[in-house]
Amino acid sequence: MKKLFLIPLMLMATLVFSSACSVAARDFLSRLPMEVTLEDYNNGTEKIFYPDPALGLDDTPRGCAPVAGDITIYEPWGNVAIFCRDWPESNSLIKIGHIDGDGIDLLQGTESINVRFERQ
Repeated sequence: MKKLFLIPLMLMATLVFSSACSVAARDFLSRLPMEVTLEDYNNGTEKIFYPDPALGLDDTPRGCAPVAGDITIYEPWGNVAIFCRDWPESNSLIKIGHIDGDGIDLLQGTESINVRFERQ
């Protein structure tokens, strides 16, 4: 498990997350540092963004039942989704990491938030 940091630009707090060992997770890590706007999806259930180009998914296991803090890719749309709440299992979700500790609390709510992902 590799560690990297998700830094909310407005809050100036650091969230540590561990990445899964998959093609998609390695592709995500190879793009760092990266600044994005996380948009609310489903009334505070997820924060999402669309990487451009889409992350590579070759040989990446599909399906997970995300818990708060899980970082996933929603395969049909290609977006990255950070779950702020637990959600039922979906074969369309690919887990690429998890925000450690209580860091997910900083992403709660329905507002968009600008963040910077970087390695530390």
